[in-house]
Amino acid sequence: MERTTTREKERWQRQIADAQSR
Repeated sequence: MERTTTREKERWQRQIADAQSR
């Protein structure tokens, strides 16, 4: 089972947005 905290999720979304924004 894998759990993602809100802080980690925000960091993931920011990295994904950065990669997609490129």
